[in-house]
Amino acid sequence: MQRLVRIVEAALLAALMAGVPASAALHAQATRAPYAPPKTRDGQPDISGFWQVVNTAAWDIQDHGASLGVPAGKGVVEGDEIPYKPEMLAKRKQNFDALQSVTPENLAASDKLEWLYFIKNGLVYKVTSYADVRKLIE
Repeated sequence: MQRLVRIVEAALLAALMAGVPASAALHAQATRAPYAPPKTRDGQPDISGFWQVVNTAAWDIQDHGASLGVPAGKGVVEGDEIPYKPEMLAKRKQNFDALQSVTPENLAASDKLEWLYFIKNGLVYKVTSYADVRKLIE
């Protein structure tokens, strides 16, 4: 029993001693100058680099339900409302409806193909002709 008391006392003493440098570090952080991001030559903040969405905002920045190829997800817009003008809301709906009609089959029949990546059986193909698309979907 006495040995257990000594172990607890030693642990408490070690914790108290470890807390002293931690509080000193916190004080030093509080007095440090605010972060100044790097600037471009014209004085603007330099935001160059790799930017990647790692949430469902890659599909829609507002809350959205699941649909073919798109998982349901929470949006990143505060309040989930974007103040669209009526004509821009109509354009957004038109773009969404057009995107829903894109399938490999109707791309193969289209004359608008420049290139696309096509995934079949886990393999990725870069397709540059309609004949290639037709071969892949057969």
